[in-house]
Amino acid sequence: MMMTLHTSNKCDDEIQELPQTKKFLKLLDQLECYAETEQKQKIEEMNGLIDEMNQKEFELTFTEVLFNKIYELIKEKKLHCENAILLLKRIGCCLTLKNVWNRCFEKSMLSKRFEKMIIEEDQKKEGKNEKLLAGLCECYLLCKHFSFEEELLSICIPHVLKIASNKEEGIEVQKEVEMALFALRSISSLTRIEKDQFVNEIKEIIEHHQKHQNLTRLAYRSAWQFFINRLIFNDSLEEMIVNELHFVREVTRELEDLSKCVDWKRKKGEKGEKEVNALVEWLRTLNAYSFACKLWNEKFSTMICSLDKICRAAREKDRKIFEECICIFVQLAKNEMTSADCLQKGDSFDLIFLEIQESTLEDRMTRSCLGIFLKISERLKENADKRCSKAEWKKMKRRIFEMMEKEGFEDIITCLRETFATFNKVYFPVLPLNIDDFFVNA
Repeated sequence: MMMTLHTSNKCDDEIQELPQTKKFLKLLDQLECYAETEQKQKIEEMNGLIDEMNQKEFELTFTEVLFNKIYELIKEKKLHCENAILLLKRIGCCLTLKNVWNRCFEKSMLSKRFEKMIIEEDQKKEGKNEKLLAGLCECYLLCKHFSFEEELLSICIPHVLKIASNKEEGIEVQKEVEMALFALRSISSLTRIEKDQFVNEIKEIIEHHQKHQNLTRLAYRSAWQFFINRLIFNDSLEEMIVNELHFVREVTRELEDLSKCVDWKRKKGEKGEKEVNALVEWLRTLNAYSFACKLWNEKFSTMICSLDKICRAAREKDRKIFEECICIFVQLAKNEMTSADCLQKGDSFDLIFLEIQESTLEDRMTRSCLGIFLKISERLKENADKRCSKAEWKKMKRRIFEMMEKEGFEDIITCLRETFATFNKVYFPVLPLNIDDFFVNA
């Protein structure tokens, strides 16, 4: 007898309006009717529907109820485990790509079953199914994101790294490597992992790609994201990331290549989202690096120039990309190892002035742009950059002050003063009500 996925009346009403969700749930209800090979074909169709879902459809579809349904199908042997893994890998990938960060999988019975299966398979003395174990580990990392048990991580990371380290050629191998790296990259930066569990393998993967260009763009970025996510608990990785693996050089090249591929004149809904999404993903990796890494080298200037160009191209054409750029400048302004002089040499200061001038109370970018000037003025007042002489420091302060004066920054801040309280109700951290905080000469 076919099992039906039940939802609340409200969800039922919403799902009626979402065609991809409706088709997906119908196919899920029918899976138990098919043999293994036909089931795999249906899951490939379901995976196609997952790719087409927008964020709202995705959030309505992949609930704790749905994961429990998949658990029941596996438990009753109505869904073959290998086929379930194919489906869950795609769900897990899209959880990250579509920025849907919920804990539905974690709360479900399916999560508990996978944990049990991983431990049991790993503990087998004979007849261990390495392929099944690796697939279970990938699904677990992709779908969970948070609150990993230490025992599970100690099993999953080595098995997934083994797949990611495969240097054989071929499309299928490339897909497997990409999936493995994507699974690793899905582990939250708040998850502590000891260096000896990953550092040599990831370093070798990145270095091998730099020599042989064997990874897809998504796989390469995933390797970097996993590495940079570890900086919060392992700041000793900074030297390797900056001076041995040359992250800033690599991200600069990726940003420049991708920005050339983006059709900045395209209209919303037209083709080109793939290039946009890839650019956004690399910008987010750079943002994570700018937040966590405190080392500076001469490559930063080139990277900031590339960021300037993207910022200028995106301001009128793609707000998603523009906002990601501004978020990076916020982090760079906060990072005392970023040269304040370097930040103000490009186009970005002019663009930030324009953004503030055209701002509205509802525009969250206003707060970010004001925050950039606030952090820079704080640093210039404190003389935080020890590499500059006193004379150079005064010259830099004068140049930035003159730029602000030319753009009417003081008048803008004065006009916005009454709105700061409104900004502070919506955004965190708060902006100071004292306008002098924004001026480098105060």
